[in-house]
Amino acid sequence: MASTDVSALAERLGTSVDELAAFSACSPDEVAHLDMLVAAVFAAEAEAVESGLRATLTAVPRPLRGRAKALLFPGEDA
Repeated sequence: MASTDVSALAERLGTSVDELAAFSACSPDEVAHLDMLVAAVFAAEAEAVESGLRATLTAVPRPLRGRAKALLFPGEDA
């Protein structure tokens, strides 16, 4: 496992290093593991949101569904 410093974790979380000062007592491998877990949770959350939005499209009336899909998922075929 590659070591990660607290600044990389802070950047991923969108916070300052000062807010995560307590993690500086952890080893670089522990911080890397936490960073990997946070990345996995963010990816799972993004997948859940996309899945929920796709499921919601079935509630949109068929004549509007293509436009709604184009707005929610730009770059995909409607």
